[in-house]
Amino acid sequence: VNAALLDGIRRQRDRLLTASDWTQLPGSPLSDEQVAAFQSYRQELRDLPTTYKDAQSLSEVVIPVPPQ
Repeated sequence: VNAALLDGIRRQRDRLLTASDWTQLPGSPLSDEQVAAFQSYRQELRDLPTTYKDAQSLSEVVIPVPPQ
């Protein structure tokens, strides 16, 4: 396990989660469908460290793309 790589994945994940927090707040301008899409995206982000726990380099990691 590459601890430094996992740490980097977690830091990137945390930044992306923070950037999308507003999508889950009551009163956001998003439709129910868009909110659900962001929920799925955010779950993919939360799963990154587990999904790539055996990765040896950053080139193996695919960061989810936020919904439009």
